[in-house]
Amino acid sequence: MVQLITGERGSGKTTLLMKEMQWGLDNIPNLKILFVCPIFKYESTGKYKWMTGQKYIHRITVFLKYRSSLCEAILGRNPDKKGASRLWLVLEDCGSIGQEFLDCPHAKDLWGVARHLEVNITVLFHSLRGGRMLNPYIRSNLNVLTCFRVNSLLLLKNIYEELVSMSDQWHNFNEFKDDFIRLTASTFEGEKLIRSFQAITIDLSSGFVDQNTKGWVFGGKDTKNKDKKSCTPIKIPKHGKRSRSVGSDESETPRKVEKVLCEEETDR
Repeated sequence: MVQLITGERGSGKTTLLMKEMQWGLDNIPNLKILFVCPIFKYESTGKYKWMTGQKYIHRITVFLKYRSSLCEAILGRNPDKKGASRLWLVLEDCGSIGQEFLDCPHAKDLWGVARHLEVNITVLFHSLRGGRMLNPYIRSNLNVLTCFRVNSLLLLKNIYEELVSMSDQWHNFNEFKDDFIRLTASTFEGEKLIRSFQAITIDLSSGFVDQNTKGWVFGGKDTKNKDKKSCTPIKIPKHGKRSRSVGSDESETPRKVEKVLCEEETDR
């Protein structure tokens, strides 16, 4: 899976990302996450606290800064090696990482061959900005787009033209705009503001659209809405039928990637 999550600040992107990451770790025994997050040690709301618990701490490595050697090391690994972990590279806010990632030649190479290396990539933009949209190499290799609330009409139009138009769900931008605003706009009930926290998720390869991202149930049980049909998150595909060592430990991280992880400061 190569996924882009975008939208305005406070729209629900990080909350969804944290649920996806926990779901992946709980359901894929040999998964390890490389988490690039410049604001990790400054976060005061506790949204990253779960990563430091004993259940997950040895399966997530936090990078406070993006380094090209990270993608270079992933490109050099052998996914068929016995005991090799399945990797998930997550960039929590690509906007703050800036051009270091977008212009990195190793990142560009990885973006195009990730599926062959058994690497998932998720990039979260707090807000794609008009005038600096995605590079062609990113657009052409995206599998999944999850788009939360966007307040700029020009920006929304750019997102539609560059990404959403690949789906045949809408005939033109105006049709998409009307649906998007209806789904993601916050509303007032009397004097109380009701936040939407809704997003549209599009499988760009098939054109399939899920307009109920907020309703995804992680873990398979919907305890609050027992009468409603359960929704499932985007499943991280397992490519091929290679022999794997279930429950692989930290020592099974590919050597070249392990070297990069050891060189990086991981301030928890």
